[in-house]
Amino acid sequence: MKKLLLAFTLLTTVVVGQNPAEALRLVKDGVKMHDANMLEEAIKLYEEALKVDKNNYLALSEIAMTYSQLGDYKKAIAYCELAIKTNPKEDLRYTYLTYANSFDHLKDSKKAIATYNKAINLYPDFY
Repeated sequence: MKKLLLAFTLLTTVVVGQNPAEALRLVKDGVKMHDANMLEEAIKLYEEALKVDKNNYLALSEIAMTYSQLGDYKKAIAYCELAIKTNPKEDLRYTYLTYANSFDHLKDSKKAIATYNKAINLYPDFY
């Protein structure tokens, strides 16, 4: 019985720690900031979203796009990689685009082409 209670306690702690609805609200607010060219403010909102839902693919993808727009392509790549690794079943077509473009901006043509090709294979009707 103690093992069952411990397992239940651990499970509820993990589930309660994630709040997808609040993360989505924060991401939407972040997108508004991004669209208003308030990029640092957008990043803060995406970071808050990740605090309440640590692998939220929208927050990861949006923060990657924002870092790309700021010219911080290494951070953009890191967030793209995390989004792709933790959310392989989500629609990541724009994440792959940011990912490939970031490699291209860093003059890493080989990785950029490989990433574009992977995106084309995953989303042939999009590209």
